[in-house]
Amino acid sequence: GTVASAGRDALVRLWSPDGRLQATLAGHAQSVLAMAQTDSDTFYTLSRDRSLRRWNLRDKAETGCVVAHAAAGLALTAVAGDVISAGADGELRRWRDMHPIASRASAHTGWIWDLAISGSMLASVGEDGHARLWDCERIEPLADLAHPHALRAVAIRDDSGSALLAWSHSSSSRESS
Repeated sequence: GTVASAGRDALVRLWSPDGRLQATLAGHAQSVLAMAQTDSDTFYTLSRDRSLRRWNLRDKAETGCVVAHAAAGLALTAVAGDVISAGADGELRRWRDMHPIASRASAHTGWIWDLAISGSMLASVGEDGHARLWDCERIEPLADLAHPHALRAVAIRDDSGSALLAWSHSSSSRESS
């Protein structure tokens, strides 16, 4: 029943379903750009300050912190009690109890903007214009789809074994299509 919000002020706020502020969690030094919940009491945040932090919702307290990426942390998703993070360093990392258990350096050239999970498949999109599919257990490549523009958001929908992958891009008015 708790709603979490975060942003440029580096704070995480916990709200009741009726909109009352329950707690403010401090720890990050820069913008909090991603959050993921792994169970009813545990959620993670990823920040521009490069840190991954674990929080206990019941105690409203931080329970772990690591430097997750060499550059800003940008995207985070939960899978089977773990989290997978992505950063401006182009790396993907799977974390269990604040320890990396799988990673892929150079998963993208530059910023990885978003992640999505469907079953054992992870999708990532990046500034390099690629949508990539990965085995999320080992972060092993499955497919690579190229696009002429930077990709900013991704979603996967899987109905009865037939998956739909969707992404969005951003292009300036100076670019030609």
